[in-house]
Amino acid sequence: MKKPIRILGYDQTNNIIHAVREVDGQQVAGVLSPVVDGAPIDRELLLLDREEDEWTVETVYDPKSDGPAKVNSLAFHRGWDAIWGPRREASQSN
Repeated sequence: MKKPIRILGYDQTNNIIHAVREVDGQQVAGVLSPVVDGAPIDRELLLLDREEDEWTVETVYDPKSDGPAKVNSLAFHRGWDAIWGPRREASQSN
């Protein structure tokens, strides 16, 4: 869903846009920066669009989660074994 955003300015040195938008009923200031190919996306991914004289944003990806992905499938374990080898029994020390 597209929502209006107010652009405050552009910082050419750092290649970021300063903006204000409404989030959960409150005005929130932030910065928009381009996505870097191959870099992890650890923040909200927004699609910035201009319709006549109004700028809008749409949330494409929101990384809010409860920690890292939990992968525990047979395919995952087979891949693990292919890279690291099968698990060995713990050896007795001392």
